Amino acid sequence: MNSINEQRVVKLENNFVLQQNYKMPALEQKVMLCLISSIDPKAEQFYEKMIPVTEIQSMLTGEASKKWGSFYDRLEDLTKRLFDSGVILESELMKKVKSRRRFFEIIEPARNESGSTCIRFVFSRWMEPHLLNLKKYVQFQLNEVVPMKSGHSIRIYMMLRAFRDSKRSYEKVSKKSYTLEDLQHKLLLHDKYTGKYGPSNFQKKVVDKAIEEINECSPTIYVTHEKIKTGRKFTGFEFTIFDVPRKENVSEKDIESLTRAELIAYETLIEFGVFPGIAFHRVLPEIKGGLSAGFEDVFVNYLIKYIKERAKIKTPGTLVKWVLNPEVTGKEKAYLVKIGEQVREYAKKMQKDKPVNFENRMEAKGMTNAEFEALKEK
Repeated sequence: MNSINEQRVVKLENNFVLQQNYKMPALEQKVMLCLISSIDPKAEQFYEKMIPVTEIQSMLTGEASKKWGSFYDRLEDLTKRLFDSGVILESELMKKVKSRRRFFEIIEPARNESGSTCIRFVFSRWMEPHLLNLKKYVQFQLNEVVPMKSGHSIRIYMMLRAFRDSKRSYEKVSKKSYTLEDLQHKLLLHDKYTGKYGPSNFQKKVVDKAIEEINECSPTIYVTHEKIKTGRKFTGFEFTIFDVPRKENVSEKDIESLTRAELIAYETLIEFGVFPGIAFHRVLPEIKGGLSAGFEDVFVNYLIKYIKERAKIKTPGTLVKWVLNPEVTGKEKAYLVKIGEQVREYAKKMQKDKPVNFENRMEAKGMTNAEFEALKEK
């Protein structure tokens, strides 16, 4: 992305993101977020604005030099769909009677004084407390959502990001639970995923896809999720939200600082699918902080084996949650304790059966892999 896109910040009131019910396709949602990023959040009220399509193109693609043909061709239809978009309101007195509040008072194609094709828009008056002079809000860079292909992914990302932002100051990891009914209403999908296979299809096609896209695209949060069951019935989701470094935060110097066992553990974590930044900055420090000093690679191998064989969700996210979540309890806690015991048994057996290898391990844990390799050559 270019510098224009990187500097684009979207700011929305927390309650709007967390409480309103609406559904928008990915393109419409991205364009609306572009327009939100262009308004003055300190203004007292909304004023009419015109944004050149080339500027929107640059925000969404990082490139304004090429003609964005399909967008120009669909501009009239796109602005019409945006004009029709809004939140769904339900009356407590008449739950069957629903009304929609539109996001925009005006949104239409137009040309500015220089003849450039633009989008002319004014947000609806009722949106002012949700976009202007905000006290509690979620803020993120536009380029965090631009790569997401699903509108539901963008919506779920904003909900989880808003919740995490509201909790970050006093907890390291945040958990947010939604019943199936509540989450489907938030996304206006309560009439689509019904019947015997509705919940499982909703999980696969909406929630699993959203978490995958969030973890692939967002440089600020990493999310894991598990099903909530009431008895045997699948009734909701529990999302665990971490603040984590990303893969680009690992340098060659970082890798060179690892011991031999840490390096093997790191490479094994990457192969399993853990992001490099998470593996290096978060998972490895937890493992070598007392769980298995000198045997980090053994610990990781046992942990991945347990996840593949026994975890409900057999993904890298499960590994991250088990190791980093300070509130991990129940079976997961028992698994970690058991793995620690297995590593200690492994070390005792090595000390007894292969004392030279054990001594090498003990010596290697105090030096980098390169230093240990140089020592071996001598």
